[in-house]
Amino acid sequence: MTDRMSPNSANPQDDYLVEFHPDGSIRRVSQDEVASEMSPTFIRRFEVAARLGDAGHPEQALSAYETILEPFDDASEPREMTMEFLGKVELGKIYCLIDLQRFEAAKALCESSQMRDVYADQLSTASLYEYRLAYANILGTLDQMAEMNEQIVVAINIAVERLEDLKRCERAFKLSLIHGKANQAWPYLLEQSHIAHQFGSNNRSFYLQLIAGEFAFFALRGLGQKERARRGAEKIIERYRQADVPNKVREWEDLLASVQ
Repeated sequence: MTDRMSPNSANPQDDYLVEFHPDGSIRRVSQDEVASEMSPTFIRRFEVAARLGDAGHPEQALSAYETILEPFDDASEPREMTMEFLGKVELGKIYCLIDLQRFEAAKALCESSQMRDVYADQLSTASLYEYRLAYANILGTLDQMAEMNEQIVVAINIAVERLEDLKRCERAFKLSLIHGKANQAWPYLLEQSHIAHQFGSNNRSFYLQLIAGEFAFFALRGLGQKERARRGAEKIIERYRQADVPNKVREWEDLLASVQ
């Protein structure tokens, strides 16, 4: 887990402060009542959980996320947070569950009414993209390809229209291609490869064009379209020769031989 979240990056124009009480109740705080942007204890607890996740300890990180909202040692400290913060706590739990390969539990958390209908609307645009991509990853892992594709489309639209971020578009397309191959969903993989290649061509992403061609090979081979698969592999080999990447040339020569 790397650079996934920051505890207090909410846009003040889009978010608002709430008091979270130990009994689980939430009260919106008026501007006149605001004593601070965020309770320091909430921030410290979040940072501990995030560091544990980044260090590769998802079980401990999950436990830390689950205890963020527990009572403070200092009962006089205001329990103030933003709704985006609550959403990021849930997103942190989702990441941990993915890392622990507890995909059904992660899916249930993504689909909870609180996450889907309340917290997600308060996430920053970048965090909303990550939520949609994480949800897509879970669905793809569970071989729910139609549902996964819906989330991929949403993530790409966020990356294009709101973030204007080509790298995030590439990540989303690649995730869809990875799961298409892993689930042997050959018609889907072929169609998505064509879409990704066209998007890459329109937006000057040589990387996306290249990986789209590679995944199209696997789709064509899986569909028994050997001649088209061979032509595709030959093009890929030539590109890697021109780029002087001998290990990739050898890899794709072996793949070419697999459809002779």
